[in-house]
Amino acid sequence: MNRTTAFITVADSLRLVWSSFQLHTATTGGIKTPFAELNRLTGGIAKGRLWCIGAAPWLRTELALNFVHYAAIQDHLLHSSLLFSTTVLHQSVTRKLLALAAEVCPAGFYDQGFNHDERVRLNTATEMLQRAPIAISDTATLTINELQDMLAFYIRQDPTELVCLDGLQGLRVGPAGMEVLPEHYLPVISRLQEMASCLNVAMLVFLDYSSLPMFRNIVPEWEKISEFTDVFAWVQTLTTATSDEMKSGIPVTLHLPRNLGGDPAVIDLRYFPHTGRFANR
Repeated sequence: MNRTTAFITVADSLRLVWSSFQLHTATTGGIKTPFAELNRLTGGIAKGRLWCIGAAPWLRTELALNFVHYAAIQDHLLHSSLLFSTTVLHQSVTRKLLALAAEVCPAGFYDQGFNHDERVRLNTATEMLQRAPIAISDTATLTINELQDMLAFYIRQDPTELVCLDGLQGLRVGPAGMEVLPEHYLPVISRLQEMASCLNVAMLVFLDYSSLPMFRNIVPEWEKISEFTDVFAWVQTLTTATSDEMKSGIPVTLHLPRNLGGDPAVIDLRYFPHTGRFANR
């Protein structure tokens, strides 16, 4: 910062301070996540960057939808989002998203189990989602190159800031087009990091993860994923929960072995299985 050679009024100095602050915010502020502590530690998901978050299979899609819902709706419709779900059909994803927005149980879509208040919330959420800048693709059996071509074509038509991949199992790798298995994670994630930078989008990849020793033996290099990503984290939850915890939220921890500051961190959250919502604890 240059020193002045004469006096400067506070008014002029304030203009410089705010100009510098706004420039810093524009260049370092990323897309906010649903979790305040994660935003504080990372500054949000920056465009051109890749985050990987591991979760149990039964939590993975719900967690992805929480990020998409927050970025596209709760953050004042600021960020256009694209969700790729290679293992779940788009109708099922949309039902889960609608249930999350309306804070109802998605099972009601199948058994007509919504009461009057829930139907009112569903109607309000439907109107909101119809305006939301969210697109969903359930295209499966794509190679990494096909995924990049598909994303690039879509982004040219409709500029997108956040891309979420709900699992990698539906993608194909190698000349034989084999389905992506855990042992393929490292090379695939390396390619996805290049893709995020090339397309200038914030990219979130949600992986199946378990802390069970059996899984760690299958993928002994799991922690090496952090070397290919800007933020690597995994969600750990209780294997069983009491009826009170089911109502008040199951305790969940989000582990960051390293973050942008370099130090590990643990963030306490709650998961509400009835609606699929995650919240700050």
